[in-house]
Amino acid sequence: MRNRRLLLGVAAVVLFVAGFMTAVAIWLNAGDGAWRSPVAVMEAWVDVETNRLRLVVASCNGAPKAIITYGKEYPKVEVRAFSTFMHGDDCMDSVALSNPSSMGGPVPSHILDRHSGRVLEVLEWGGGG
Repeated sequence: MRNRRLLLGVAAVVLFVAGFMTAVAIWLNAGDGAWRSPVAVMEAWVDVETNRLRLVVASCNGAPKAIITYGKEYPKVEVRAFSTFMHGDDCMDSVALSNPSSMGGPVPSHILDRHSGRVLEVLEWGGGG
């Protein structure tokens, strides 16, 4: 009787561990193990034709969302996106924001990426130049 209980207990633990490992494998492979978190801004552009600030960010098909706040020196940008540890640098997303000049502010020459702490130069895109 005691051996039977011990065997049932071991079998239950083995089934639990196997089920947990299966769930993690499915989550990582089918769901890509994605979660929404801050991601780095790789490049910043001002599109003069659409008057928008466009950011290239380190996520891959991650539906990025950006928030811009205005600091003393530079506008601060934080981008959150679904990201995984499995994609490499071969896939990037972009997100567009209203250009500060359309809100009465100057076009920024630089922005501060709140995630990485890097200050990036804002390059000009379009406009026949």
